Amino acid sequence: MSILGEGDINVMAIYHFRVQIIKRNEGRSAVAAAAYRSADKIQSVYEGKDYDFTNKRFVEHSEISLPRYAPAIYNDREKLWNTVEMLEKAKDAQLAREFEISLPVELTVEQNIQLAKKFIDEVLVSQGMIADWSLHNPAVKDDLGRCLDKNGEVTTDESKYVYNNPHIHVMTTLRPLNEDGSFANKTEIEYKCVKAGEERGFTADEYMQAKEDGWQKQYRYYNENNKKVWLTDMDGVMRGLKRVNKYPKTTKGGRKNPVVEKWDSIEMLKYWRKSWEEYVNAKFIELGINARIDSRSFKEQGRTEKIPKFYIGREAYNYEKKLQRLEREGKKVIHTDVRNLYDKTTAYNDKACSYRKEIDAGVNLLVAQSEKIKSQVVKNESKIAQMSKELARVNDKIQTSTDNYNSYQAELNDALDRYNDWCNKLIILTQDLSGNKIRFGKNKSLVREKKALEEQIKVLGDYIRSLKNTYGDVFKEDSKTGSCSQKDIRENVRTIDEENENLKEKYFNMMSGADADIEDKINSKLRELNLQEMKDKQVRVNNRSR
Repeated sequence: MSILGEGDINVMAIYHFRVQIIKRNEGRSAVAAAAYRSADKIQSVYEGKDYDFTNKRFVEHSEISLPRYAPAIYNDREKLWNTVEMLEKAKDAQLAREFEISLPVELTVEQNIQLAKKFIDEVLVSQGMIADWSLHNPAVKDDLGRCLDKNGEVTTDESKYVYNNPHIHVMTTLRPLNEDGSFANKTEIEYKCVKAGEERGFTADEYMQAKEDGWQKQYRYYNENNKKVWLTDMDGVMRGLKRVNKYPKTTKGGRKNPVVEKWDSIEMLKYWRKSWEEYVNAKFIELGINARIDSRSFKEQGRTEKIPKFYIGREAYNYEKKLQRLEREGKKVIHTDVRNLYDKTTAYNDKACSYRKEIDAGVNLLVAQSEKIKSQVVKNESKIAQMSKELARVNDKIQTSTDNYNSYQAELNDALDRYNDWCNKLIILTQDLSGNKIRFGKNKSLVREKKALEEQIKVLGDYIRSLKNTYGDVFKEDSKTGSCSQKDIRENVRTIDEENENLKEKYFNMMSGADADIEDKINSKLRELNLQEMKDKQVRVNNRSR
């Protein structure tokens, strides 16, 4: 058991949930597999032979779980699997799906039976599968197949046997059951039909309607060059061609039954594995057992510090057991190096873990530094973006001020022109009055006009002075301030750009050197381990040759 890191909950060292397909082309038989798993005797009608495993030991429980609409006859193991075998005609037929699932050693046999039955009924049988399952609880044995006690000594006393590998074998049908209790087809013929240049697949039932909509089956015909082509009957007859055979074009393998397709999916396998994890952990919680299992890999769990141990193999394991037995019996042992493989693999694992932690520490530091640089670059780019907005605002303000100033200048120039015109007109009126060339009545009118003109000139002069006082200096100051702001902002942007370029160069140099540095460390640290692994493998080969 190993610590999960959350509270005091443990994780089982081994999670085993294996799924395989029993296939006829691999020389396997569903009847034989069922007989062996259940320690039963069954006659195979397909093969014409009997399979008798009634002497098999350590089968604690065996039963068949049926969906609610399954015929009761399938409670008979022989009838069930012979029916399955006879349904499958192909030489490469898939016969059954088998689940091999480790049971928790923390539970009793009775508790494991209850747990397994609940999982099988609710997760597998509820989907329409028939499940034939058996619970095996083999005792620990030596290389000669003799049962051992807790001290590793051979014993015939069943009360002293050690059991550490309880598991179940679950064989399920691959064909779903129809509501009437019959087995559904795995696949259905799908005809490749055409209409207006489009090709589409239809089952036999679908084709009845599709034909009315103008879809036609395709057949092989010999064309004018005596080559085989796919054509509709209508096209073949119109061209006067000869049909190759009576078989229409179909989808290779047919259309898979949607239930079968679902059972065969990776998503369903993940669902089964996850469900077993949840059922076991729920049982642990119910019984107050401080343990948990996890269906995920070490990598998915984030347990990267854990490295799988070097695999010894069954032959080396049995050979080690044989050497231990010979030494206990006082016999001379010629070669015992294979025993040290276990210690060496442990050392290998420990060294690899320490190297991995050392390298990971360096990588983590590098990542932290690089992230700091990238963070600063992002911050700087954000500042530049804000400054760009401010520069745009200042430019807009300057442009607005310029436009207003131009408008002011135009208005001022117009007022000055009118002022000058009125002043010239006043001069002429004054000269006329002083010359006394006009009649007295007319002269009186000119006096009034002169007075009014003088008043207008005075008002216009005040307006011109007001324009100059109100706007002239403001526009000048705005222009001066805007120019300064522009200069300051552009200088700040240039400074930050230079800082970013320096940071990017530092990041590039650091990362380009890091890859080579890390690779060198890994190669140097693991070279010794690789050499040791090769030596260990050579020892194993030598032992096998002996």
